[in-house]
Amino acid sequence: MELSPNRTATQQQQQKMNGTNCYDIEHFPTVPFRSSSNRDPNQTELWAVVNNAGIFSCYGPDDWCRMNDYKLALDVNCLGVIRVTQAFKRLVKAAHGRIVTVTSVNGRLSTPAAGPYVVSKFGAAAYMDCLRQELYNFKVKCCIVEPGIFRTPLLDETAMLKRVDHVWNQIDDETRAEYGVTFKDYFARMWNRTYISLSTTKLHYVVDNYYHALTARYPRHRYYCGWDAIFVYVPLSLLPTWWTDFVIRNLGKQE
Repeated sequence: MELSPNRTATQQQQQKMNGTNCYDIEHFPTVPFRSSSNRDPNQTELWAVVNNAGIFSCYGPDDWCRMNDYKLALDVNCLGVIRVTQAFKRLVKAAHGRIVTVTSVNGRLSTPAAGPYVVSKFGAAAYMDCLRQELYNFKVKCCIVEPGIFRTPLLDETAMLKRVDHVWNQIDDETRAEYGVTFKDYFARMWNRTYISLSTTKLHYVVDNYYHALTARYPRHRYYCGWDAIFVYVPLSLLPTWWTDFVIRNLGKQE
């Protein structure tokens, strides 16, 4: 969450909270922000809310996922966005400010073995689409940031293998027998190979889009971060479904 550009030096610290904790949201912030009902010029405007929290709660096909995996992903990636936005929307409206939410290319294009994550990101993107239209007359700009694959600690190869093993050890014997260890090992290798090959270390692609969304006079509705997002995922999302499925199967070299 961001403060307006005219904030004082003592107010420049970024304000953080846990989007899944209702108490955390209700008792925040400590800075006396100006609202539509309180126009005290000595109070700071809340210029923007940036929803950046996100988790990947399960690694594997839907058969390997539990309902809790979906609940956890939705609670952080989708409902967390809604909770935080609703808590501070009135303040942003008073400032004619910005609401910026990070979704993902998986918020426009479904990929296998990422069910909970994909569902939650589609939900967050849909919420922002609704909000953008509703807040137009209030002069609030709503922006979606859609990163591709970036080489963060989340993509550590050893850690990825361990995550797949962890999920595998939690599923029942019948499901393990149905898929087999050979598939599990192949899936883990394929997952690593595909994601690492498409990823980039240039995190400034995302940061630069944050900056533009928050400061530009005419921010974009959507920001695509990374060449993979621009040249692979966005075009794929516009193709006929059968064509998209074919390309994704071959990208992952599914057997």
